[in-house]
Order: sequence, then C-alpha cells, then structure tokens
Amino acid sequence: FKQKTAYEISLGLVGSEMCIRDRTKMTHLEYASLGIRAIGLSPGTVATDMQVAIRASGINPISQLSPNSHSPVERPAAIIAWLCTDDAKEFDGGDVSLNDEKIRQRAGVS
Repeated sequence: FKQKTAYEISLGLVGSEMCIRDRTKMTHLEYASLGIRAIGLSPGTVATDMQVAIRASGINPISQLSPNSHSPVERPAAIIAWLCTDDAKEFDGGDVSLNDEKIRQRAGVS
C-alpha cells in the first residue's frame, strides 16, 4: 500500500466529480423526453450521524469543524423538494450547490 499525496487525492476527486456531472447531464439528455429529471446537488457538510462519527474520530480537518458549521438536514431536504418543482426546471442536467445563496433564496431556505 502506497500512501497517496494530496495532489493524487485531489486529482481523483476532481475526476470523480466530473464523472458524476457528466452522468447527470447524460441522464438528463437521455431521459428528459420521458419526464425524468436529473439534477446534481452538492450539499457540503450536513449535520448527520456520520458527521458525529467523523468529529469523534479527529481524522481530518472536517472533524475539527464545529457542529454548528454543518447544514441541518432539513436544508438539503427542502432544496431537493424545490428541485422537483417547475421553478427549478432550468437546472435539469446540471448541478446546484447548497452553498449558493441564490439557490437557497429561490428554494425559500435560509
């Protein structure tokens, strides 16, 4: 086992994100005519039990974040519900971020 450098890890993450975004766009193009919508959501960190375990582990910089710095689970849930409406149709095939203030405003989420 060879420890990966931060650069190697970053390249892998960027590649993974690009694959997911391409897959979202492709799914939209292939299935939109059937009424199937595909939208990616980048939620950032969300206050879940997983974050509690990460914080307890002290394993990485995320584990050092205050519990208040994570989004409450209701926030991404509300944005997902909004993304299912016609008001968010312009994002079909794309990706939205929970950290985007304009997205949160349009979704009616603070």
